[in-house]
Amino acid sequence: MFAFRTMSLRDLTQTPADLLAEPKAPDEMRYAELGRYIDALKRSGNDANKLIVEQALKLALPATCMIIALFGAPLAVTTPRAGAAIGVAISLGTTVLFLLITQIMKAVGAGGVIDPTVAAWLPNSVFLLAGLVLLSRVRT
Repeated sequence: MFAFRTMSLRDLTQTPADLLAEPKAPDEMRYAELGRYIDALKRSGNDANKLIVEQALKLALPATCMIIALFGAPLAVTTPRAGAAIGVAISLGTTVLFLLITQIMKAVGAGGVIDPTVAAWLPNSVFLLAGLVLLSRVRT
């Protein structure tokens, strides 16, 4: 039996709390943290498509607000006599459609069928194109 007052190893720099801590979930990570995590996964040979989609969505989703506003503005102007109920119905329908397309593209990008970055930005591109078409048809 050996008795030690203290025992320390120079190579062990982590505390016991660091060793017990669980890593953050990808949706809790910032953009740069997620990028470093993706790079580490790629170096280890793991598939990181799902995380690449998550990282691209961190930029694509804030842009969605402007695109949806651009899409909705012509709809609000074109049917002033139809009433508020029609406007609310169209808004809810397009929101559900957008969320559905986003979730489908997220799964398609994570599966590797198309490029993960393209999958994250495709719903925004579709609604931006539709918004520009609607905007060009509005009478001024």
